[in-house]
Amino acid sequence: MNLRDHLHVLRRGLPLVIALPVLTTVAAGVVSAAQAPVYQATTSLTVSAATATSGTDLNQGGTYVQQIVKTLSDVVTKPIVLDRVRQSLDLPQSESQLAASIVATAPLNTTIIEITAADSSPQRAAAIAQEASDQLVDLSATLVPSDAAGKATVKVIPIQRAVVPSSPVSPTVSRNLALALVAGLALGLGLAYLWSAIDTRIRSARDVGAITGTPVVGEILADPRAAAHPLVVQTSPGSIQAEAFRGLRTNLQFIDFESGTQSFVVTSSHPGEGKTTTTANLALAAADAGLEVVLVDGDLRKPRVHALFGIEGGLGLVDAVIGRAPLDDVLQPWSDRLHVLPAGMIPPNPAELLQSRAMSALLDELRERYDLVVIDSPPLLPVSDAAVLARRTGGAIVVAAARRTRRQHLERALQALDQAGAGVLGVVVTMLPTKGPDSASRSVYGYGETPGSSAVLGKA
Repeated sequence: MNLRDHLHVLRRGLPLVIALPVLTTVAAGVVSAAQAPVYQATTSLTVSAATATSGTDLNQGGTYVQQIVKTLSDVVTKPIVLDRVRQSLDLPQSESQLAASIVATAPLNTTIIEITAADSSPQRAAAIAQEASDQLVDLSATLVPSDAAGKATVKVIPIQRAVVPSSPVSPTVSRNLALALVAGLALGLGLAYLWSAIDTRIRSARDVGAITGTPVVGEILADPRAAAHPLVVQTSPGSIQAEAFRGLRTNLQFIDFESGTQSFVVTSSHPGEGKTTTTANLALAAADAGLEVVLVDGDLRKPRVHALFGIEGGLGLVDAVIGRAPLDDVLQPWSDRLHVLPAGMIPPNPAELLQSRAMSALLDELRERYDLVVIDSPPLLPVSDAAVLARRTGGAIVVAAARRTRRQHLERALQALDQAGAGVLGVVVTMLPTKGPDSASRSVYGYGETPGSSAVLGKA
């Protein structure tokens, strides 16, 4: 991924990147506020040998004292000391609770014992630490070995009394908030990249370029009025949407077809990606440019062209192919330069009919009569009809709907055309969002934008 890809991921995941740090910080603040403050107080003792007359005695005594220090540190949290502390201070804690609140440590290579007590009350914390220290001093004579005279071999001397703490050691609100902010930010970034990895829907023309070398010949923005007014080139000729289809028409004129007449099919990977609407508006735009155009409904499974144009669909392509009606009788004029050939009756064997010699002969006749033959065909993944038709024409235009078509489906659709030996003229990305991180850029070229109807110009 390059810098632009990272920025795109961050832009798409911006709600998560913002919301999660805010949520975790607020949660940390609430939890910190709900926690009871904890105070700590510390007292220190030193342990030394009772008698030492020579260097050897000092050396041996030092080692011996360090062993005693370790023993006395362990004794602080044992019942022999804890029971005395509880009774002396009349504490409500149980023995195990009191033991958990006291920590006795001996810094390495020293003869010092540090006793730290924690409690919700600063006064009680200081009292517990001091009382534990005092009790250890009192018991030390009975806890260490005695010499021949019956005296303790070490002395335990207090060197620091416990002081009532002025501020709690926890919760540390600023630290908790900082950690929560960092954790929320990391989680937000992680989820943004995870979502980008698992969401395989195509969202822009850049996604198409990332998975295939097929050129994007058109970009159409989502139009909330498309269902009610699908033929935007006719109903709103001055809109940006209509200009996008004219841009698509211009792009296709630069493609060098092997045959003298341009002919191609329009298909998609799955239904519902806007292929029929794209086919119809492309045919209208080509006719407006002065070309003699025929729009053929080659979807013999779920034909929609006749409904889109509001014409009779009982007779059409199928009737002409099987010889039940002459071609001129089923061709329906829509304008001076545009004729529409509906699908007609739905046959039981669409694939076989489209591969027949009669179908090839009909396509040859249409190419002789018209400058441009545009064929609406079924989706590629459910059936092979579109691949069959594409082999008999100049190629296929594949429609992919933004935020609907998945990358792997578009790849499989293009592979199906390649395996069938059919050419791919380009990809048209439809239903591009007009707002948000995946919104497409727009060029107006002096045309007024009709509210609710907008599109990206084709890359001429």
